[in-house]
Amino acid sequence: MGQKDKRYNNAARWISLSLLLSGCVSTSEFDRTYINQNIEAQASFNVGQPTAPGQLTLPQTVNMQDGLSQAEAVSTALFNNAQFQADLMRISIAQADLIEAGQLPNPLLNVIFPTGTDVLKGTLNFSMDVLWQRPNRIKASRLETERTAENLVALGMRLIRDVSLAYIEYTFAQQRAVVGAESSRLRSEMASITRKSYLAGDLSQMESAIANADSLRAFDDRLQFAMQEQLRKARLYYLMGVDSINSMQLQPLPASTYPRMQLNELMPVALSARPEVRAAALAIESKAKSLGWEKAKVVSFIGILNARREHDGKLALGPGFQMPLPVFNFNRGRIMRARAEMEQAAYLYVEAKRQVQLEVQEALAQYQAARQTADLWQLNRQPILNTADQARKAFEAGEVSYFFYLQTVLQVTDVQLRIVDADAALRRAAVQLNYALGRQML
Repeated sequence: MGQKDKRYNNAARWISLSLLLSGCVSTSEFDRTYINQNIEAQASFNVGQPTAPGQLTLPQTVNMQDGLSQAEAVSTALFNNAQFQADLMRISIAQADLIEAGQLPNPLLNVIFPTGTDVLKGTLNFSMDVLWQRPNRIKASRLETERTAENLVALGMRLIRDVSLAYIEYTFAQQRAVVGAESSRLRSEMASITRKSYLAGDLSQMESAIANADSLRAFDDRLQFAMQEQLRKARLYYLMGVDSINSMQLQPLPASTYPRMQLNELMPVALSARPEVRAAALAIESKAKSLGWEKAKVVSFIGILNARREHDGKLALGPGFQMPLPVFNFNRGRIMRARAEMEQAAYLYVEAKRQVQLEVQEALAQYQAARQTADLWQLNRQPILNTADQARKAFEAGEVSYFFYLQTVLQVTDVQLRIVDADAALRRAAVQLNYALGRQML
């Protein structure tokens, strides 16, 4: 073999080695573990490991025997919510796309068998343009994988918010049902007393009819409260991914402190913590790499290694290439599309930031209003509740009528319903504010 053949062989080896090494690409570190770590850092919950569809898996921190707490409901949902588990598979799909972006096209082997006077000939074609197209393609895919991971963190935080709200709604729906039943009982008894007074000639028919209508309205409210309790229960169980036929006792909501919050302190926290903002920023980088990839496609290059067995039995090797001349097609359409998508991503990033700012402002306004209302009722709660005891003692002492006593207790019951609503509104507002901030601060 001559020096020329040796050089061709060495060149072929180096080309093959460089293509082989460039074909190696690892999966991204932005995987399910990354999602779990971010959700745990921002909300102190983890998503667990994938399980078989439809199989109920309880986290180690969940104990159904002592009742279901709000934190246990959230943990169970992160493990068993079917939609969230399906969404988490998107990170595996993104990882597969990343591997696909790093793979090299297989070389094309052409063989012509010897016939007659023709000798054995063959060509081996390598797509060489991937050497300068592939880096941008991999970078774009890696950024898309990271963006997918951030979006999944956002979905996890949204599920935490939804389950927390559902738990609060179910808890207070139970309390409303209890208070509503008592209100209905009192109004029914008052309507009965009023009717007896009407029959005795002490009250007019109009007064009796009004009391009866009030009793019917209270009974209708009782039915509505009972229905709402069942609906809230069904939604909570649905979000948790458990069978709604099963009945679980809820633990009482723990007493919480709700401090004053300032908008100028919260906004930087939200903009840095919300995964939606990070995902929007990553989209700009990803589209920029895609633009570079489309520009690199203008030049396409195929390396050719020609092999021919001579009549004397020697193997002759010769390199070559195939290259389309960019005379008519400069890939302008795809480049223009990639540039437009990059500019679109920039606008969407601005929109994501403004959306977060709006959500923080709205959530804070609702939180402040709910906090003031709850404080107002909490301050006057005990004096109002004491009124019922005072009326009972006055009735037992013969100082007031039984009807007056029922009226007093009924008014206290109505106030209790307002207190329940105020407490529920405050807890809902706190959950919404935590979500808007992207972390648990309340």
